[in-house]
Amino acid sequence: MDTEYLTRFPDGTLVRWKALTWEEYRYLVKTFGESLEGAAGWLLCEAAAALCILDHDQDGQQVEPGELYAGTVYTVGREIIELTGFVPTVENVRNSLAKAREKVTSDWYESALAIVCATFRLDEDLVRKWTHRKFMEYCARVEIVTGQPMSVVDPAEEEAKQIKKYKIGPDGQKIPILTKQDLRRRGAMNMQPTPGPTDDV
Repeated sequence: MDTEYLTRFPDGTLVRWKALTWEEYRYLVKTFGESLEGAAGWLLCEAAAALCILDHDQDGQQVEPGELYAGTVYTVGREIIELTGFVPTVENVRNSLAKAREKVTSDWYESALAIVCATFRLDEDLVRKWTHRKFMEYCARVEIVTGQPMSVVDPAEEEAKQIKKYKIGPDGQKIPILTKQDLRRRGAMNMQPTPGPTDDV
């Protein structure tokens, strides 16, 4: 299930809402444009709120959107627009992708979920309802289908390995420490002696 959000106003008003889908965002931009300023921006935010607000509580009572205090719907709508990751600027795309990478790679099960769903064309929501045993059985099937083991990496161990691969030189720079495996990757070293200067006869 997608994440839901709760905005609490100083007057006690509570508004629960969801994020925009890609389809909803494209519809809003096509209809109202991308600007958040002026009358068009006001309409854009109000329309976003209409799509995403799930329920609201004002003075302890459930009320209709039209009964909310002035500016409440617009404020929530602007928050919805500003939160969406679909705004196609380079900075926004980079930030959104970096956050997604961090979330997926920091949790082995999230990474494995992506691989299982891609390999067997399964829906993530369906897979999340499986038991742990069934999920791990499908991870083993991924290894059979792809012929590659699903790596289980301890971040602490990887960090320790990276630290060991370098030593600090006199000038404070990191100097790579080559292992036998590193040398094998680079190929056999040329052990032929280098000709020296020829003496004049």
